[in-house]
Amino acid sequence: MRSVLFVPAHRYDYFAKAIATAPDIIVFDLEDSVPAGQSKIDARENIARLLEETGADIRSKVYVRINDIDSNLMFDELEFFVGTAVDGFMVPKSYRAEDVETVAKMLTTFERRKSCERRYALMPLIETADAVVNVHEIARASDRVSGLALGSEDLLAALGAVASPHYYNVIDHARFSMLLACRAAGIIAIDTVYIAVHDYDGFKIVVTKTKEYGLDGVLCLNPRQVQIANDTLTPSDEEYASALAILRAGEDKSDGTPVKMADKKFIGPPIILQAKRVVEKYQRYRGQKNG
Repeated sequence: MRSVLFVPAHRYDYFAKAIATAPDIIVFDLEDSVPAGQSKIDARENIARLLEETGADIRSKVYVRINDIDSNLMFDELEFFVGTAVDGFMVPKSYRAEDVETVAKMLTTFERRKSCERRYALMPLIETADAVVNVHEIARASDRVSGLALGSEDLLAALGAVASPHYYNVIDHARFSMLLACRAAGIIAIDTVYIAVHDYDGFKIVVTKTKEYGLDGVLCLNPRQVQIANDTLTPSDEEYASALAILRAGEDKSDGTPVKMADKKFIGPPIILQAKRVVEKYQRYRGQKNG
């Protein structure tokens, strides 16, 4: 999952443009971007209306960012959406594994009550100091957890820190802790938002770092960020060709050694594993065949 686009759910007029950009995941937001009160209720209805009218035409996975467990809204929101065609829920303020377990148990209760065959995924947000400390337990809190996403703004506020222009250095410890937890748990790792939403060159820099650091995708706030994220996080033709060359060299058993040479570089099992990942990702997103 390369691009995860937030859309304020009370703004139905934003929905069509967001869907047209075809992010890998659309997250309809009921939390921070939606004013308190009736707007929260209207936002739920907007999502339900969209799914009824155009659900089959949405190429993206659809998640809903629910309100946190202390808001007194989460229970009603989960009950409302169980039985609809959403794929999962983004869970804010996930301080510890028990918070995620609570949400998972709520979902199980509603699924059984409604005889719902769909099983909903969870994506906790890592956006507090407690969450960073407990990130490994959060990643394994439930088999519903499909991935973790880094929430930089709340985390920076919790730390009393000031971010560098491109969000690196200050929260690198949190970023790598989350990445390690995700890899150990076999789930995806999604990098944080870039709030200068019209600075597309800056966003490109951020997403290039996301790729170099090994995260799978990035949170987007502007539909125009989606294509930048998708293009940057999909292997290029050159990277694909290089990966194929490594795999071909690795298949050569003529000299009886597991270490080979390709493009004047030593390659061994870890390099071959990386090359396989590049080929798989390229073929998944570009629809190419291994030549």
